Formats: sequence, structure tokens, C-alpha cells
Amino acid sequence: MSRKHLILLGGISFFIFGLLAWSISSKIFIYSSIVSFDNAIQAFSQSHISKTAGQTMILFTSLADEQTIFLFLIAASLLFILVHDRAVAWLLIAGSAVGAGFSTLIKNLLLRPRPTGTFFDIAHRGFAYPSGHALMATIFYGFLGYALFHSVKNRKLKVIIALLTVLTVFCIGYSRVYLGVHWASDVIGGWLLGSIILIILILVFRHIHKKVKR
Repeated sequence: MSRKHLILLGGISFFIFGLLAWSISSKIFIYSSIVSFDNAIQAFSQSHISKTAGQTMILFTSLADEQTIFLFLIAASLLFILVHDRAVAWLLIAGSAVGAGFSTLIKNLLLRPRPTGTFFDIAHRGFAYPSGHALMATIFYGFLGYALFHSVKNRKLKVIIALLTVLTVFCIGYSRVYLGVHWASDVIGGWLLGSIILIILILVFRHIHKKVKR
């Protein structure tokens, strides 16, 4: 994807994220549609509740827990430093820090309550919009996947990396809805904000590698 297309995608993501945040905060404009959408997705998820699926969703959601992301971040950063790609390591660290900061800030500005009556005993705290797990999954696994995709030459391996990255980010996001700790719009908000930060990381990464090749 070209630089212009990435910037356009980032702009669209920013607009939709802001529209959702404004509607949720003010409870006007498309708020009723957001609530209807959230209730429909929640009803669908609750109609497919099972112990096995629940355990699978807990596993996916744990991939974006603060402790897991922190440990994976250290391991991935050290690995990229060892293979002499410090740019990826620093961008992973910076992106994750910025994502965590924005997640906390926006949650505390909007003060959106989480769903009630979860079917699973899973720890959660803070407010709902945006989903921190969806946001951090998009940034960390998204950029990690992009860096790996960029580093390999085999086309089949590139496709596998891309599919695994998208599937991981999606499943982590959906797990938050399935487990009853977020509304679907919270997850979409997390994906959108995470995508904006991810696009910035990709643009910086490309700029650094372009300068290195000169």
C-alpha cells in the first residue's frame, strides 16, 4: 500500500473513531444506532456461549493483557536488536507506550460504562471506550506482523504472516465482546485508534529504511 493510501486510510480511521467517540460521549447523532448495533452483537455472542468457546476466548484475550504485551514487547525488542533492526524495536516500544497512554486518556474522558452481567469470571477495570485490548493488539501484533512480513521474501510465508496477524487481532477484539467486558463499538474504536497509530509506525519505519538504502 502506498504512502498516500496509508494516509487516506489513517484519515478515514480517525474520522470514524472521532465520530463514534463524540456520539458515545454526547449520546446524540448516531448514538441510538451504536446502541442497537452493540445490543445485536452482544445478543449474538451470548446465544453462542459455551465452556469450550469461553476458554478459547479467554486464551485470546490473554494475548493482549498488560503483562503479556509487556513480556512479548521485551522479547520482541531484544530479538530485533540482536538481528540489528533497532528501528523495529524502538517503534514497537514507542507505539505500545503511546497506545496505552491514549487508551487510558480517552477512557477517562468518555467515562463509558462497560456491559454488566458477564458470564465469565475475568478481571477487567476502567471504562469501556475504546477497548485497550483491541487497541494494543492492533498496534503490537499489527506492527510485529508488518515487520516480519517486510523481512521475509517467500510469498507464501508473507501470506501466512498476514493472515495470522489479521486473525489474531480480530480474535482478541471479538473475545472482549464474547466475554462480556466490552461493547462491540468499544472494540471497533480500539481497532480504529490502533490502526491510526499502526499506520504512523509503518510510515516512520518506511522512512527509516528508505534513508538506510540511500
